[in-house]
Amino acid sequence: MERASLLIAFFLLSLSLFGQSAFNVSVRSNSLANCLSVLDDPTVILHNPSGATTTKTLQTGVQFLSTTALQNSAAFVTYPLANSVLGFATQLYGFQFYRLMYYGVNYGLNITENIRFGIFLGSENRTILNYGSRNSLYMSFAMQGNISHNCRYGISVKSVGFHLHENISQSSTVLNVGIKYRTENPIWCLYLEMEKSLALPTRLKLALEYKLRPSLYLRTGIMSASYQLTTGFGLWCKKRYRLDLGGSWQPILGMSLQAGVLFSVHPRAIDEE
Repeated sequence: MERASLLIAFFLLSLSLFGQSAFNVSVRSNSLANCLSVLDDPTVILHNPSGATTTKTLQTGVQFLSTTALQNSAAFVTYPLANSVLGFATQLYGFQFYRLMYYGVNYGLNITENIRFGIFLGSENRTILNYGSRNSLYMSFAMQGNISHNCRYGISVKSVGFHLHENISQSSTVLNVGIKYRTENPIWCLYLEMEKSLALPTRLKLALEYKLRPSLYLRTGIMSASYQLTTGFGLWCKKRYRLDLGGSWQPILGMSLQAGVLFSVHPRAIDEE
């Protein structure tokens, strides 16, 4: 039993590393080929803590992703301050034999009108059945800025390498660098991102987001190095609730379905997205 559980844990961990972005649970991000470094969205604060710096109202929500063998869920809340944003997020990833849990606090600061910075500090707990668990410090930080009125850049660094239980596993730092280009009319957003883990080859991502109606956004994307196709949509209701639905296909993990809800205490100006 112990050997079987260890082998399953190794297998799932290798799939996660092969996917590199498997731990990201934001439905909007996953629908956009896991692009996250340039998103201005509180659902990505755990891996891109500068993503909520444009938030002007209290927002909270839950996210859920499911594949054949794995489940990935998260919850978050963000609260705007004078020139910054304070947030909390937690995430649970894995299945019966292998669990990974994050939780911690986010702080995002608008340094200038065009430069934003964020940091997430918390704990990462990994548990393998019959082999115990270990808590480690988890930290991510990110920066965003405007190149021009229609173009933005983003940089995010997530995870600090550590040893879990002797030689069971080791996390690897992941760097994401991306650019977002937005047209005016009709509103198209083009996302191009590079992801590099210290342990794995570079991964390229390309995604499109189209504003079909004032409250409806269509999304699709593709990524390399563990080839994956993604799609989804986001729907704002009464400018307070946003429902995100998405799906992706990967040759090894197969199909995955994602669903998320974001709630804004005060009506949100949808055109700001």
